Amino acid sequence: MIYTLKDAADGDLLSLSSATTFIQLNYLCALVLGIVGIVGGGVMSPLGGANVAFAAFFAVNGLSSYFKLSIL
Repeated sequence: MIYTLKDAADGDLLSLSSATTFIQLNYLCALVLGIVGIVGGGVMSPLGGANVAFAAFFAVNGLSSYFKLSIL
């Protein structure tokens, strides 16, 4: 479901401002995966570490999109 929403936001298919929707979805994914990684298995477990790594990826992706948007 997350992939479908992010793909629609990236392809300007949502009625809201697509750039901000894409950024917000990145932040939402980062928050949820970070919480699941820390609470669910802990950072030292393989699954928890993978979730935290994906959370960091989504957070960096959201920040880079935000800075690209603010520069334009």
